[in-house]
Amino acid sequence: MSERLKLEEQYRHAQKMEAVGQLAGGLAHDFNNILQGILSYAQIMLDDEHTSGSAREGLLEIKRSAQRAGDLTRQLLTFSRRQIMQPKALDLNEVVDGIARMLTRLLGEQYRVEWIPGKGLHSVFADPGMVEQALMNLGINGRDAMPEGGTLTIETDNVQLDLDYCENHIWAKPGRFVLLSVTDTGQGMDEETRTHIFEPFFTTKAVGKGTGLGLATVYGIVQQHEGMIEVYSEPGHGTTFKIYFPECHPEGVAELGSTIQEVAVQGGSETILLAEDNALVRKLGQDVLQGVGYRVLSAADGQQACKLFEQHRDEICLVILDVVMPRLSGPKILGRIREMAPDVPFLFTSGYGERTVKTQFVHDEGLHMLQKPYAPQRLLLLVRQLLDGDA
Repeated sequence: MSERLKLEEQYRHAQKMEAVGQLAGGLAHDFNNILQGILSYAQIMLDDEHTSGSAREGLLEIKRSAQRAGDLTRQLLTFSRRQIMQPKALDLNEVVDGIARMLTRLLGEQYRVEWIPGKGLHSVFADPGMVEQALMNLGINGRDAMPEGGTLTIETDNVQLDLDYCENHIWAKPGRFVLLSVTDTGQGMDEETRTHIFEPFFTTKAVGKGTGLGLATVYGIVQQHEGMIEVYSEPGHGTTFKIYFPECHPEGVAELGSTIQEVAVQGGSETILLAEDNALVRKLGQDVLQGVGYRVLSAADGQQACKLFEQHRDEICLVILDVVMPRLSGPKILGRIREMAPDVPFLFTSGYGERTVKTQFVHDEGLHMLQKPYAPQRLLLLVRQLLDGDA
């Protein structure tokens, strides 16, 4: 009976985390629309040669504050599994080795970092930057749990989870994994704390001492890699976090994402259809594009976008679409316009991450995507590349 209750509790916790993730992702998406206007208009004014003195300093502070807010929304997107990933076949030992050395310098003399690399470790398909971030967050969490000093132990190993294990752990799935474990000798946690530690903004620290996003970010990174995370802890006996990354199968592994070189931005005189339901972001797009010579036809909803394209199909050279639109969604607009003009290039914008857009909204590997908030120069660069056929 107690085993069944334990499984039911694990299931309820998984449902709660999924619901919190959906909420966090939605909030981050909406907040990114607001940040887009703040960040871009601040940059436009900074680029004006007449902006100087205290006005310039104030704008720089606005820009810095908006960028910090953008960092928080990216953490929320990571928690909700909606952040952009650039995974590749990875030797986890190489990543951990660098971070372990960094933690040794960062934590201070009263802490000892013990690094035990697994032998013959299999590769994982992961984003190295995200793995580094997760490990750093766990290291900092371990330090905070040991205010008087202690030992932080990091280990890797190849493991296989069988059906018997998975039957008793509802979060687990059978298969071969690479295990990354981080153990501290700190204060430990009671059961109540353990059930909340991965929730955004939950923290046991004093007010102003932490955002409560460190472990939530770790959770999101693990989920986005289709991995699993488990925590063992008791008051007075320290804490162990175990992360299971799926073993990498080299065949069929492809890099996601692409790097666009930052070059001098050029404008043009082409006609562009811009569909964006957020009035601030729509006006911003118009101002940026018209400022370098483009003709812009703007639409506030999907039906209006299709109507404008039908009226001006011989003039429009590029379509910029927000993914989530009223009356007709971005993907449906894409389908209708491609029936009229199969070769016209598209650029999608969204407050969600690229991977979420490709898996949940637009199932098109040739999709060109710009995540909000973006710099005006980034928009102009992508627009020019798409118009020139270089993207």
